[in-house]
Amino acid sequence: MHPPREGLDPAPASTQERDSAASSAQAQRDPGVRHLKLPFTDVPGAEYYVTAGFQVATAEELERSSETGDLSALSDRERAAITYHGADRLGDVIFNWFD
Repeated sequence: MHPPREGLDPAPASTQERDSAASSAQAQRDPGVRHLKLPFTDVPGAEYYVTAGFQVATAEELERSSETGDLSALSDRERAAITYHGADRLGDVIFNWFD
């Protein structure tokens, strides 16, 4: 494990993160679970990425419904894959498991 970088204070895992990890472990033991819908979280230190010229999506943006998002740049085949795999949040479309 690397030591923390200067200026960054690593916080202990939140209860939500620990619960998510426990849910993930349970799903790995349960073959009936296809995938988990874990909540997205804001990127710690996002301002550093923004300063470097990147656009950082917030947890709220990633949690938005893919049905209300603009998917017009995607092909019919890509939109069909989103529907087929049940990627109902924009974050699921961006960080998907079906590529």
